[in-house]
Amino acid sequence: MTKQTPTGTETLPAIEDIKQYCIERDAVLRKLDVDALHVHMAKWNVPRPERWAHPSVPVAMMHKARLSINAFTAEEKEVSRVWLLANDYLLPPEG
Repeated sequence: MTKQTPTGTETLPAIEDIKQYCIERDAVLRKLDVDALHVHMAKWNVPRPERWAHPSVPVAMMHKARLSINAFTAEEKEVSRVWLLANDYLLPPEG
């Protein structure tokens, strides 16, 4: 599908692609596996740094994402809150 914008025409992702992305994203976030995260990011052209500032950063990023996604249960979100606080990360607002 294309959409006319003030700067021209841009291609929007199909709803099926968005749904598939979310299914795959949620599966990766449930695993909390950094290698799976890198594969997912590469597949969907999500930019990432060549090197993470610290090995815990991608794991923290996954935990923070879980707190913002409705598909995750209260128990899954609590696991993420506990991990973030135990590893000296701040909780996102309303996290």
